[in-house]
Amino acid sequence: HQGKGPVFIHPTGTTRKAKDVFSDPAKWQCEAGEDVWVPGSIMGKGIAHWEEGIIATIHGQRKGKPLAKPVNYHDGNLKGEDTEKILSALALTPVEQSAIDRLRSGSTREETFKARPKWDSATSYDFSFPKPFPVSKSARLANGKHGADWLSPRKGVNVALKELSEKNKDYLMAVDMDLGGSTQLAAMAGPIGARFVQAGIRERGGVLAAAGAAYGMLRNRAASGNGKIPSVCTGTFAAFLQGVGREGLEFIDYQQDLWGYDAGGLTTGLPVKVISSHNGLNPGKDGITAHGLHGIDLVYELPRLRRAFVPADANHAIHIIKEMFRLADYSMYIGPRDLTPVIAKPGKPEEPLFGPDWKWESVSLVEKTDGAKAALLVTGPILYRALMAKDELSKKKIATDVYFVGQVKPFPAAKVRELLSAYDRLVTLEDGFVGAEDSARGLAGLVSGCLAQGLSEIAKKRSGSLPRLGKIGSRAGQTMSQEPDVIYDQYGLSIEEIVRCVEGLS
Repeated sequence: HQGKGPVFIHPTGTTRKAKDVFSDPAKWQCEAGEDVWVPGSIMGKGIAHWEEGIIATIHGQRKGKPLAKPVNYHDGNLKGEDTEKILSALALTPVEQSAIDRLRSGSTREETFKARPKWDSATSYDFSFPKPFPVSKSARLANGKHGADWLSPRKGVNVALKELSEKNKDYLMAVDMDLGGSTQLAAMAGPIGARFVQAGIRERGGVLAAAGAAYGMLRNRAASGNGKIPSVCTGTFAAFLQGVGREGLEFIDYQQDLWGYDAGGLTTGLPVKVISSHNGLNPGKDGITAHGLHGIDLVYELPRLRRAFVPADANHAIHIIKEMFRLADYSMYIGPRDLTPVIAKPGKPEEPLFGPDWKWESVSLVEKTDGAKAALLVTGPILYRALMAKDELSKKKIATDVYFVGQVKPFPAAKVRELLSAYDRLVTLEDGFVGAEDSARGLAGLVSGCLAQGLSEIAKKRSGSLPRLGKIGSRAGQTMSQEPDVIYDQYGLSIEEIVRCVEGLS
């Protein structure tokens, strides 16, 4: 309030003894028996040092004895910036001031904006598939433990963005939210130079800036006659997009309504690419406040968002980035933070399933079993769990096929209706919120909608019968901060739960 920062918003918390809060109270200038207030919304258990430091910083301020070195977090890339230079850059140009003066004087001017390509126009970017990541030795786990050969799909995002940026640097721009090291947006910084803009932790403004920059680049393209279509990339943590950044994403919708009419009165494309990291149940060491479980539902609340993708592993993430940047549309990557195995081809344990030879599909058949009448339909970084469950179902003589959904918007409804017609039991599996007993959300909701909309057609193909549906995912809106296997087992995604779900549909 007094401008002396840092500023903390104090949610409901608890008072505990310093010895129960800090591993070493003296380190934080506290007596062991001293009462310490602990915020109710502190992050997970994964960043113990940072959490202790934040609590100690608040405590010192509350008792009027601030720490000599208060703990800061994510002041990051804006640290040491020249304030005067920033303010100068934000000052109105003479052209902008003149436009404002004309508006104030009551004069008007018509302008026809013809720079917009259709959303499905090819960007014509150059892209060579980088060296694929090797298959994880522990892709199918014996005891629920993984080895060091697991990778985050973010690794795939990194190498794909780097490849794109190096070969198409004159046509790309990025607006970062001080989280480029996590979202992997930072991979673009070197190749595109000054067009990598650091907006700081202000998702609303950053996403709006990305949308505005896309218009500017399109106008420049129209004037220059360049062949490739420019794109602007932005991104941040899933929870921030679901919360404060959501308004920025929605405003892209409004901007397209205002500026994007084509001859038929419909909006066309806006080449903004959103990298949404930290989706799903796996908080990892960043804690639960950085993560979101509603990525699939979010993209359907944004009507102008044309396409949305969810990765299976690091190699699949490369294919997603390539596909996202192939067209001049508004699209989003919905990716996790934490580790997952790199999946192999069926029967070829040394070859990656999603290697350079894999052709893009919205729905992929991963493993097939002769005579299967049950299927697992998976999205997100838990494909390996479906494969593990398939092994267990095979032991119970339940033949099961496994499919992966990599593109959730537009939803591949026709393909899903085919699956609903072909199988007696279909279980969806996702790393997100699926609703409680009275509802279906995420992938589960989309598949349920396909069944409802195609009821007559599906029943006719099945001689009057209908398939039975099951859903696997989190029934809770948020999770604790723990190891992935612990989280999955606690929140309804254990191998046993998947097997029981398929068995229960008989």
